[in-house]
Amino acid sequence: MSKILVTGASGHLGFHLVQLLLKENHEVCCFVRKTSFIEHLKKLPVEICYGDLFDKDSLHKALGGVTKIFHTGAVFNLSPTDNNNIVKTAVMGVENLFSVIKENYPLQIERIVYTSSVETIGVSNNKDKPLNEENYVEDFKHPYCEAKNRAEKLALKLAEENNVELVICNPSTIIGENDFRITPSNQMILSLASNVFPIYVDSGQNLVHVEDVAMGHILAMKRGKPSERYILCGENISMKNLIKKIKAITGGITPFIPIPQICLKSIGLLCELEGKLLNKPLRFSRQRAENMVGKYTYYQYNKSAQELGYNPKPLDSFLKETLQWLLSQEKKLLFSY
Repeated sequence: MSKILVTGASGHLGFHLVQLLLKENHEVCCFVRKTSFIEHLKKLPVEICYGDLFDKDSLHKALGGVTKIFHTGAVFNLSPTDNNNIVKTAVMGVENLFSVIKENYPLQIERIVYTSSVETIGVSNNKDKPLNEENYVEDFKHPYCEAKNRAEKLALKLAEENNVELVICNPSTIIGENDFRITPSNQMILSLASNVFPIYVDSGQNLVHVEDVAMGHILAMKRGKPSERYILCGENISMKNLIKKIKAITGGITPFIPIPQICLKSIGLLCELEGKLLNKPLRFSRQRAENMVGKYTYYQYNKSAQELGYNPKPLDSFLKETLQWLLSQEKKLLFSY
């Protein structure tokens, strides 16, 4: 079987992707930073390649003998600040990867699957019209959105210039077990579980299990058309109904009071003042409040189903298991992804 490089292999998606690749008997090189938590990877029969997306020499060493790449490495942070780190990592990571391929392995790399996000697809004001691959975001609401948009377009451009097959995967909100440095997506589930107030935001989410997204990446490597993007999502659900499902598992008050946008903006203002006075990372903002009420991150995966054979599990089949694992591990988890 071929040797495959997985950048960001220590992350939630990367780890599950590595496990599936091993089941298919691939030789896997896990590209990770020396500061990454990798105890879970050390238990697997993989090659650990220490490096950094900013370090071309480390990329050069990791790419030796590799024919296929899953580029999942990125800073997953939904903070409205920290623009430089989030955007720089995404854009320069793509630039450096293709630069090393061009200089050292122009004929070796058969295909790259790049992990983008539905952040490049956009958000809808109409819950009855889920978005698809033909949609593109019109403006950047936060640095992570900008990072994924710029990096996705750059990856497509450089792939064409260097005659490298590239397939784009656009996952929605990924949740699931074995997330050893909890992602913002799983943190959202924990936060909703711990909320004791009967309130909810009038909005909607699309949730997908991490194993389905990992399998979607493998299907994209095998069957995806070059330069095409594929949404890897799951079930669309209103925030009110999501909290209902969570409370049915954990117990607690079922939400029945929608939060007015003015209240969310007030919370955003307080968080902005906290950040300025205490010089702390911004946890929430007025701009983010504006982007929540009446907004639906609803998507459809028709194209992925038809062209890749993608078939995600329904939410009810994994929400309880995910929540139970998160709650059991909550005290052990490190909250800095």
